[in-house]
Amino acid sequence: MSTKQYGMRAGLKVFGDAGRDAVASEIRDNLHGRGAIEPVKKEPVTRNIRKQSLPYLMFLKRKRCGKIKGRGCADGRKQREFISKEEASSPTVSTPALMATCLIYAIEGRNVATADIPEAFLQATMDDDVWIKFENEMVDVLVELDPDLYGPRVCYHNGGQLTDWGFKKNDYDACTMNKMVNGSQLTIVWHVDNCKISHVDEKVVTDMLSKLEAKFGKESSVTVTRGAVREGVLRHGDARCST
Repeated sequence: MSTKQYGMRAGLKVFGDAGRDAVASEIRDNLHGRGAIEPVKKEPVTRNIRKQSLPYLMFLKRKRCGKIKGRGCADGRKQREFISKEEASSPTVSTPALMATCLIYAIEGRNVATADIPEAFLQATMDDDVWIKFENEMVDVLVELDPDLYGPRVCYHNGGQLTDWGFKKNDYDACTMNKMVNGSQLTIVWHVDNCKISHVDEKVVTDMLSKLEAKFGKESSVTVTRGAVREGVLRHGDARCST
């Protein structure tokens, strides 16, 4: 029996309804149930806050007893810009210290016990607010838990809004969506808040830009560059590609 850990998307494909139940249990019992999260309205959430918000990650695995377990955590990589590694890292005993204490236990014949504090980080006191972003199936779970609390706070960005406009996700890339317009494919790809739009008809591209401006350009206008030759760099990890 495999005990491999999966990301949420892959885990839901592998475990099906049992995987979704595990996601719901993790969110219901530990986040919603402990009052660890508080939804906010769209209005006070500025562009800067959206950039700082940490995506919430969910992982699924089958335990040795056969139960499907969901485990969530915030993706804190954005915090590395203003929080030291020591402050951001989880407290973990060193291997030499662990082995030394085991040796002492054996020599002195100590009575030993282990204890797992449930969701210790969620029970700790925090001095500052941390902005967390829930997406995809996790949003559905939250709305099902408390429609009145979470429903009015749901926002659509990038793919979510594009789905409402008739776009369909590419099966091989979560940040690529397509829609047939006038017999040809309209494609949008994005990297965080930067997107590239393409279609054989220039007017279709212009209409799409107008839609984006009307929807997302209320605080500040959408910056647009056009032309046959595009110069710039899209960075993904250490790989770079010119466009």
